[in-house]
Order: sequence, then C-alpha cells, then structure tokens
Amino acid sequence: MLILICIMIILYTIILRKVIINKETEYLFFRDIPTEDTPAYVGKIMKGHVNGNDIISTIIDLSYKGYIKIEQEIIKGKEKKVLILQKSPSSLELQEHELFLINKIFSNNNKIIFDDYIKSKKFKKDFLTFDKMLERRIDRKTIYRNSLLKNINKIILLLVFFLFGIIILNSILLPIALIISKLFLLQIENVIIITRIISLFLFFIMVYLYIKYIKSSTSEKENINLYITYVLLLLIFGFLMIFGKYKNIIDIFNVNIIWYKIILNQILAIITLLYMFNIIKHDKNTNFLYYIFIIVSIVSIIFNLNITLCINITFFATYIFFITPKHKILNDNDFIFKWKAFKNYLSDYSMLSSQEENAILIWDKYLIYAISLGINKKIIKKYGKLSKTCLINENYLKNFYIEFIE
Repeated sequence: MLILICIMIILYTIILRKVIINKETEYLFFRDIPTEDTPAYVGKIMKGHVNGNDIISTIIDLSYKGYIKIEQEIIKGKEKKVLILQKSPSSLELQEHELFLINKIFSNNNKIIFDDYIKSKKFKKDFLTFDKMLERRIDRKTIYRNSLLKNINKIILLLVFFLFGIIILNSILLPIALIISKLFLLQIENVIIITRIISLFLFFIMVYLYIKYIKSSTSEKENINLYITYVLLLLIFGFLMIFGKYKNIIDIFNVNIIWYKIILNQILAIITLLYMFNIIKHDKNTNFLYYIFIIVSIVSIIFNLNITLCINITFFATYIFFITPKHKILNDNDFIFKWKAFKNYLSDYSMLSSQEENAILIWDKYLIYAISLGINKKIIKKYGKLSKTCLINENYLKNFYIEFIE
C-alpha cells in the first residue's frame, strides 16, 4: 500500500515538474512599476489576501506622500520608530483603505510608537477591515483566476500530512526519547508509548498551524470549500481503509528499533518539516532535495522501510504544492502577468546589485511593492538599506515580515 502511494506520488511529481517547468509561461523581468495601483491593492490581488505586510507598505507609501513622518526616538532607553501625522488626509488624493488606516492609527493621538502598534491586537484586527475595503475595489474575474491544480495539490498535501504528520513528529522525538530511556534506565516500551502520545498531541497543533500557514486561496469562502472537500476525502479514505481491510496506519510504528533507521528517519523528518514551513527555502538552491528524496524512496522501496516511505510521501506532497503556480496561464497583457514579471525583477539579486545605488527614489518605490508582494527577507533588507525609510530593521523582518509562498 505505502509502496504504491510512494510510486504514484513520485510519478505525479515527475510529470508535474515536466509540465510546469518546461511548459509554464516564462515571466519576463519588468523594471518599471506596471501600474499606479497602491501596494496594498497589488498585494491583495497577487496573494489573494491581506496581511501585515500590506499595512506596513501602505504606511511607508503614505510617508512618501507626506501624510506620515517616520522618526527614530529613544523611549525608556530603547530606540523606537515613531509615526507622526503630518497633514489631514484628503479623500481627493487618497483611496478608502488609505484613509481608513490613517484614521485608525491616529484615532487618539497625532503621534504613536510604531513598535508598540505592530505588537498590539489593534494591528492584527485593523487589516480585517482593511481587507474588506480592498475587496470592493478588486475585479472579481482577476482575483479568482486561481489555478485548479494548485487547489488539488493543496488537498493532496493536507491529506498526506493528516495521514503521516504524526509519523514525522514521532521520528523526530523517538531518538531523543530512546536516549532518555537509556540515561534514566526506563522501560523502552513505556517510553515509546509516551512518545507516540506526545507526537499525537503535537500533531493536532501542527495540523492547525500548517493549515493556517498555507492559506493562500483567494478568499475565506474558497478556503472553507477546500477544507470541506479535504474532510470528505479523509472520510472516504478512512472507509476505504476499513472496508478494504488495510492495516491501520499506526501499525507502521511496529518495527524493530534499529538505530541507523531511526537516525535516517529523524534527518528526513526534520528536513521535511523545515521545508514545509519554508524555513528551508523552496528555490533553485534546494532543488537537490528533490533528487535526494527520490534516491531515498527507491532505497526505502527495496528494503521496505515503511516510516521512511511515509516521510518521503509527505516531502513530495509539499514539493508539488510549492512548484504549482497559484494562477492560471496568463498572457502578457494581464495585470497579474505584469506584476509577476516585476516581482521577478525585484527578487533577482544580480539585477538589484547591478543598479545605481544612489537612485533613492527608485528604491523607495520598489520597497513598498516588494514588501506587499512578500519577497525574500534578504532582498527586503537590502532595499531597506538603499531606501531612505528607517522603518525596516532586523526586528521587523525577524518578527513581523511574512514571506509569501506562491
């Protein structure tokens, strides 16, 4: 059963790579900003949702327009960023979501501490209304041009993670538990049972966090429909396992304790989990993992390494989700095509380093869109250094900035 699933998902991944990598439309590099739309509006269409990045980029954009002044002050012995209202917002010059943000930020005072604002519950709530305002401006045909394949692969990923997530967590915890049992002379059987219980508890937390993490569909409604489909598939799969008299998934754990297997599984499980949460970045530099997991899968099939097969299946489900484009095939006149081409330009290290670093106005405009589009943190940091704004620092990038997974 596991061998068949593993072979099928590897074949599916190979076919998908060929279709997507060889036939996907190549997005050009646009150096000029494609449209005059606000960064939040662009971010909403490209990502399908609003997050804290869009509020930050809007604040910086409003500072460029002269409505907000951003300064650094020493407050209680710490250097903090301060936002100061420079002039009253104008409905003739600003859009509804920009007016809303200014009125919310400066509702009680013309001066606020930015560091405190982004840590507050108010900051987390403000973008919900902010999102609804942007919804009213967006062409529904544009934003709903999502790839059906992306949603199918999301269901596959969640389904696989639901089935095998506990195995990944158990693989990470088991070596630690076995070492503890030897140090404190505990019974191995009891330690293994406790490890599985802890893994199960952590698994449900991980499922919740991961479903929140990969929310990248156009709207909450679409996400709900997707999760209903996901749950129905789980129920169908569960009944098939019962009536088909397949062994329970938990029986996979009933293997002899062999240290080289345990260490191999722990390494693969850690890599898979880090890859799932984009801590190990999905880019050309990590493409070698695809080939490593194929080799390990072949070895696992030959030697019937069940737990290793489960981990590999989870990795490939994650991989196909990441490589699938969010949007359908686009032509070069599409709004999304142009902005993807511009994002490619912003994301390219070599193009960034080759430009004149004294062109401050260019970098300022680039920065606000780079933040809304959720490009790599390292590049945001570089744009921040080239820009005149003092808002982007290590603390913001580490604790608040959200990279967007296409």
